[in-house]
Amino acid sequence: DGAQLAEHVHLHHEWRPTAAEALAAMLVMHAYDTGGRMMARNEWFGRAFTYGAVGRNALRVRNFALGRSLADTLRLNIVPVARSRTGQFNFTWTDGRVDRRVFTGPAAARARTVSGPADLHSWLGRSVLMHPVRRADGEIVVDRVLVGGGELMEPLPPDLLQDCVLVKGRPQQARADQALWRSSSALYAGVGPAPEDAKGADLFSRLEALGRRVDIWSVALLTSQSSFVGWVSDTFPFVGVLRQELYLAAADGAAWCEKAERAAAGAAAVARDVGYPRARPEERKRILARLLAAPLLWARFEEPFQRLLEEVASGQDAKAARARFAVQVAQTTRTSLQESLRCLPPSGSGPEARLRALARLEMALTNPRMFPSEFLEATMPPAAGSPTAASSPARALAGWLASLVESRNHDLLKGLTVPGHHFEAEARSQARQFAPAQKHEGGYLLTAKLFARYHRGIPTLDRVRIFGSGDLGAACRRIGSSRSQGARDPGVQRLFRLLVASSPLHKVEPTYLFQAIDRLRATRAVPPHWATLADDLAAWGTGDVVRDRWGASFYTPGVQARRQTAAATR
Repeated sequence: DGAQLAEHVHLHHEWRPTAAEALAAMLVMHAYDTGGRMMARNEWFGRAFTYGAVGRNALRVRNFALGRSLADTLRLNIVPVARSRTGQFNFTWTDGRVDRRVFTGPAAARARTVSGPADLHSWLGRSVLMHPVRRADGEIVVDRVLVGGGELMEPLPPDLLQDCVLVKGRPQQARADQALWRSSSALYAGVGPAPEDAKGADLFSRLEALGRRVDIWSVALLTSQSSFVGWVSDTFPFVGVLRQELYLAAADGAAWCEKAERAAAGAAAVARDVGYPRARPEERKRILARLLAAPLLWARFEEPFQRLLEEVASGQDAKAARARFAVQVAQTTRTSLQESLRCLPPSGSGPEARLRALARLEMALTNPRMFPSEFLEATMPPAAGSPTAASSPARALAGWLASLVESRNHDLLKGLTVPGHHFEAEARSQARQFAPAQKHEGGYLLTAKLFARYHRGIPTLDRVRIFGSGDLGAACRRIGSSRSQGARDPGVQRLFRLLVASSPLHKVEPTYLFQAIDRLRATRAVPPHWATLADDLAAWGTGDVVRDRWGASFYTPGVQARRQTAAATR
């Protein structure tokens, strides 16, 4: 019955199995074999493929119900079958049945219907011819094996696909580059919108009627070039009465993670294009992979996803659990991208690339065309936590500075701007008194100096110009002529890069701040909101939050406007 040699290693192997061992090995090969070159067609798996390489279980995910004990596990997984429906052991290659497959003529592609479990588990996925030989002690062993093409099987009914789950109508298969949890919603199929994924009578329908929680262990083999290279596994909760909630949580959770990964990929592409505009085509893909770190991002999504399923399976509020998961996905995406962007150079176009990428990510995470309203509502920042809300001490400082202009107090204003002025000590002391802590005194004093530098000579009493508007990034965007302002002006763009390129571990460089204020005054542009600037300069050494907010206002001001509008309407 051997049609073609497939596994030459079997011809000269040192191991000589007994007849019983050879039979067991043959049955395993029928179900899990990955070698062979025989081509066939099967509507279950779509296009033509090497049927011997797929077998019955080689690539699909197997699922096992884990009981409270070994006996409970066996009872959950062994299918009760009536004696009349067990079928017969497969003797099609020796009993001369008319439905036996041949390898010539029209009957070469003929498939056979499985009669029952006994027939299924002895199904000849391959044609295996074993040569017997008698050892010196008289025991019969197998010394040579011929492996050829096997039978074709008609699509199996649900009662013979007990543990199999369907993804878009086909058996779920494992991939080395994709974790099992990303398609875990298939476990809860039968309640979803895809009718082709519902099989009816199977392991999961029996577990649904059980009335208690059962964990499902999913395991699959990984192959490469007809060889096993490893295996993957994961465990998922299954509760019959919560099957609908679990399905929605698994399906929506995986979809949100996928959208967040696409948002991070778009932001990383912006960083690549800005930071490396002259990269060669073969380098662009490698740079994007370094800036995105997608495998690490997906690995970080797994723990929140598993926690979401656990919370839903334990009977907690599903809506609250989904909201917490959405927040975790957004935070994880931001954190992962920030870490990946650290490889950008600290000078040149590196800071701009980083700020533009983070602004692009915020734009994507708040895009209603990309994320559903449930995700956006959960991740919307509250109004009380708005990053543009100045603190009370900073507003008090701004009020005192405004009073100097309105009362035309030239002495204190000159004391803040002219070194060695006889009112310098008094002016500096009063500005420091508004700081809530000693570590904030430097930022508050620098803000007072910038205010006095802008309003020297008191050219205007306009309250908008006295109190300012927006953060420093928004103010720098107003520098320049009507044709070329902000980021479109090379000089302004270079000045802003120097502003945000300062190390977050040190104070911002005052020289560049003075240059920005001088250019604002020269073009009669509205200065930054002084109270906000005082808070920003006081918090400069605590991280990149201030620089990121300035960059979002300078490069993509729409992000700040949308976030403020969302916070105000919450």
